[in-house]
Amino acid sequence: MTTLTISLVGRTNVGKSSLFNKLVGKRLSIIGDGLSSFTRDRIYGDFCLNKRNIRLIDTGGIEFNTESEYKLHIKNQTDVAISESDIVFFLVDGRVGLTNDDQDIANILRKSRKNIYLLINKTENKDSKQNIAEFFKLGFKSVFPISGIHGHGLNVLFEKVLTDPLTFNSIKVQSDQLISDPETPLLKLAILGVPNSGKSSLINKFIGENRLLVSSNPGTTVDAVNVEIKYGGNKFQLTDTAGVRRKRSIFEDSEKKTVASSFGAIDRAQVVLILIDAIRGITEQDLKISSLIEKKSKGVIIVINKWDVAKKNKLSAELFSKYIREKMPFLSYAPIRFVSALTGLRIFNLLDTAFDVYKSCNQRISTGNLNKVISKSVLNHQPPIIKNGKRLKFFYTTQVSIMPPTFLFVVNNKNKVHFSYERYLINQLRDEFDFKGSPIRAVFRERS
Repeated sequence: MTTLTISLVGRTNVGKSSLFNKLVGKRLSIIGDGLSSFTRDRIYGDFCLNKRNIRLIDTGGIEFNTESEYKLHIKNQTDVAISESDIVFFLVDGRVGLTNDDQDIANILRKSRKNIYLLINKTENKDSKQNIAEFFKLGFKSVFPISGIHGHGLNVLFEKVLTDPLTFNSIKVQSDQLISDPETPLLKLAILGVPNSGKSSLINKFIGENRLLVSSNPGTTVDAVNVEIKYGGNKFQLTDTAGVRRKRSIFEDSEKKTVASSFGAIDRAQVVLILIDAIRGITEQDLKISSLIEKKSKGVIIVINKWDVAKKNKLSAELFSKYIREKMPFLSYAPIRFVSALTGLRIFNLLDTAFDVYKSCNQRISTGNLNKVISKSVLNHQPPIIKNGKRLKFFYTTQVSIMPPTFLFVVNNKNKVHFSYERYLINQLRDEFDFKGSPIRAVFRERS
């Protein structure tokens, strides 16, 4: 089935992200009241309407009379979004009325020769409806008053879009449009780290274009941005996240939303890359992020970025790995990779490793093999005596789930399993079976 691609274009604060989230049905784009250019990179979302696949592209607000460092990036991102689109939704603010920026954007869109729909947003009250007439001065034929937050007018809008012959005559299948199929899974990777650790640079290097804004200023990335690529016959969804600062350094509600978005990306991911700046070393915040990922039981890879500069400073990979293990003993199972997002040094090895970790997280061990290993482990290292000369006894073990691999141990007294013995059993499983990068959960239950 062909996919209709629609981009949302307009100046700042006209409600593009609110409409995007309403249509996609998820809070993929962060909304901030009165925040100028809160969305900066292209955000993609997919939904289905009347058996039609629709891909939506949210863009940053276009600004003309400003010295913002993000201005040119947002304009470039919008140009790319328009070129990728079959039709464009041009959003204006019904409460504010027609502005000079609206007229300048309208001139840009006319030159694109795309099918343009003018959406007058925020028309849920009488005052805003009085401003509708002046927007007809822009000269667009398809004009629709809507409310992106409440959904008013969207049924009428899409009835027109999906029945307009111009819409589907102009559809082109994008070369980079990856449609998931049941034979090839889409492996979801989230990239986390402190500000300026190189997350956006890494994704830009993967896709070979400056898709994501890179700046030395912290807080450049605000939305969790998804990018899909294909490598080695596998499909990957890379999620760039906002840099997470220390909690006491966060004062604005806008940054709280970006941090929440980053943590939400962990929940959605199958494998997480923790990006650490080789020059800065491991910070307190790196440890907190890593601890959170471990608690959420996600497959994980520790990625040391800027290794090209570190090598010039004669840093040793062996000593740095030892340093990582000493600082992060709770992630002793996570592979360590040394890369450079700037030069591309070994970055595609990350994808190979990520797929290996994904397979580890999905690995199932037969009950027969499992009990052989556990029985041998118990004989080699007897569990402690619990009371009256009786010893903790293991009856059998079975795997109950994957992602992460979870094992049920049936014992005679679950309250007497010390955490050190639990760790011993988990390490025996790691030694016998390859669980690279995958956490392991142990559950103890008494036989009834």
